[in-house]
Amino acid sequence: MRWLVALALLGLSACLPSQSYSCSDDQACVAGDEAGTCEATGYCSFADGDCGTGRRYGQFAGDGLAGQCVVEADASTSDAPTTLEPSTTSANEGSEVSTTTEAVTSSNSSGESTSTTTTDGSTSSGSSSTTGQPPQPNLVFVSSQTLVGAGLDAEAGDALCTDLATAADLEGNYRAWFPSPDASAAGRLEGARGWIRPDGLPFADLVSDIESGTLWYPPALDENGEHLQNVRVATGTAANGTSAQVCAAADGVVTVGESASVSGSWTSVGIQGCEAAVHVYCFGIDHDTVVEAEVQTGRRAFVSSSAFSGSSGLAAFDEACEADADEAELNGAFLAFVPQSFMSAVSRFDLAGEPWINLYGQRIWPTADGLTNDGPLDTGVSTFADGTPASVELWTGASQPTANNGLNCSNWLLSAFNAQHSRSGLTVEWFALPGTEPCMTEKHVLCFEQ
Repeated sequence: MRWLVALALLGLSACLPSQSYSCSDDQACVAGDEAGTCEATGYCSFADGDCGTGRRYGQFAGDGLAGQCVVEADASTSDAPTTLEPSTTSANEGSEVSTTTEAVTSSNSSGESTSTTTTDGSTSSGSSSTTGQPPQPNLVFVSSQTLVGAGLDAEAGDALCTDLATAADLEGNYRAWFPSPDASAAGRLEGARGWIRPDGLPFADLVSDIESGTLWYPPALDENGEHLQNVRVATGTAANGTSAQVCAAADGVVTVGESASVSGSWTSVGIQGCEAAVHVYCFGIDHDTVVEAEVQTGRRAFVSSSAFSGSSGLAAFDEACEADADEAELNGAFLAFVPQSFMSAVSRFDLAGEPWINLYGQRIWPTADGLTNDGPLDTGVSTFADGTPASVELWTGASQPTANNGLNCSNWLLSAFNAQHSRSGLTVEWFALPGTEPCMTEKHVLCFEQ
């Protein structure tokens, strides 16, 4: 039987700190508007029709009872599904993200999932638990410390990951996302499934998802749960998961990714000299647990399938967004998320409307006006309109989403200038990477539903 575990960020995972609360009477068992029951065990339960007794222990029950169906003294819980009550946590300052989710790999014309995978921090597993605890996912984090590339290999990365996990009281075994002489980075994760970040938000389910760049939230956080913004991470791994440049010599180069990305650039954004210090990605490898994420509602956003020179004109950008949406049967009106004369990118859209979601069903920010900042966003836009992963360069045309400061190829008409750019999938510097690019080059645009 499939078990569903809604991961509360107060730490119900064995990898995270835990706390439990006991009760003495029913008055102590109230969750919002829901009144519960103080069981003989001294912990609260709440109504749940999926349980034979109609009651399930809450997420703060102790003694391994959290999320378990309440049973009478002569009953057995061995076949009961385990579901913890959902909770919310702030993924970024001022924002809250539900920890029970569902993600999709593509959307139909109504925005509904055509293939489900999930995202808000929920996990499920077909494996059984022999400890009485819910099945646990693996953790993924970015190392807070760095290695010098010339001394970086899979063994050194594994050792750093293990040391940092131990120092942060994270249980289990960890491997660096880095190839060894006899295995790719993905091959070194064989046998494991389901990864979440230290804050409980899901990263990916299958190793093949990681290889294809089908990611829900960027790795971004270190072992202590601190957001590292957008640091360079040594991976030795291309965007398709195959082995790439590694430091064969001190004067060599290594393939690096960027930690704030949910596109292929998370593992491959370029190369870096081996004399430079780099972070590494650390993956837990002990568990085989299905990680899923809940589809959220909102206006949709995707990356244009067409690339344009910066002088192609705003109308061409908008028409491409509409054409992509029509081809993918995404009903609704879509515009390019770029500025025009005397108008910023955000001024083209209603910031009082629904927030925007990517085509995996994850909110880019909990509220629409969150796009007035330059990050970190909760997650990024990393697919074309048909739901396939997109790891491409973008025209954005301004230093900030709220600005119109002459970095848009003279209103997208002249190729003799430079313009602001970024990359798909980024959550930091998502609208403006350092520097500008010649308008004669070709890049894609972000398409947002009005």
